[in-house]
Amino acid sequence: MHAYDTMLDAPYIIDGAGPLSRGSFGIVRKFNHRRTGEPLAIKTFSKVFNDKTTSKILREAGILEVCEHKNIVRLVETFRTEDDWQSMHLVMAPWAPCTMQDFVSLPERVRATRCPWFQPASPESDLCIYRIMYELADAVCYLHRNKIKHKDIKPDNILLHCEGDAAEVTPLLTDFGVSKMFSKDAPTNFTDSTRSYLAPEQLRKESSTLRADVWQLGCCFAHLLALAGGGESAHEKLLCSYMRTADSNCSHVIAKEHSAFMDALGTICMKGNSALKRAYGVVSGMLELDASERLEIERVRAALARYAA
Repeated sequence: MHAYDTMLDAPYIIDGAGPLSRGSFGIVRKFNHRRTGEPLAIKTFSKVFNDKTTSKILREAGILEVCEHKNIVRLVETFRTEDDWQSMHLVMAPWAPCTMQDFVSLPERVRATRCPWFQPASPESDLCIYRIMYELADAVCYLHRNKIKHKDIKPDNILLHCEGDAAEVTPLLTDFGVSKMFSKDAPTNFTDSTRSYLAPEQLRKESSTLRADVWQLGCCFAHLLALAGGGESAHEKLLCSYMRTADSNCSHVIAKEHSAFMDALGTICMKGNSALKRAYGVVSGMLELDASERLEIERVRAALARYAA
């Protein structure tokens, strides 16, 4: 870990125009490198007073440090300042202000401006969606080959990065704050991941495998397919299948509303072309309730390989 006297001595200048967002236990802001001008994301953890919290942050940094994949954010450095030793900072590249959550949730008019690479009902945009799916599957495959379990894959933790005005988008996995090196039957914390996307075995607080990540990624893919297959109204239908705010019995958890969720997704995708139907078949395999029947990430990657860039 690097140490600077103050933030003014660090080689980064905060970009006041950049939005502020919250990751797991930290605040993410846009900075620019003083010398190169490169836009970067700095995740700041405040009030780091004990060894347990420090160890947790260093674990996230350590996982990022060993990862080298074009669809995983890159760790630039970790630092503290002498005048604020209770804060720790993780510098990551690239800076990408748009998340998958933004992409699927934005009104169509705003999405057209922020995500010009996507045009509803466009064959080129559909292929772009499938390529995003492939690249994310490839990134998770890379993690699993290295025995890393992300544990909190969700639309908010997937960045969609465009270089300047480029029409092509690159998806990036981020926020490894609850990730860990996977070991079969090792103790785990069942409450530190986002509840809506927990796999059924995680909800039951049973020992889970790397296939829990596959479930979470499948949930993300379902959101993409709904939007690609039927636009805003279709995505709203998928959301309502597990987020019925007027229904007090609705759990807001995909695994608990699995039947309604898959019915909604199937209705949307079965109206589409053969490519959409094939993609739906892959996602269905990722969202098997029985973890032993669920696709492993290698098979997901292989099924989507035709969309590799």
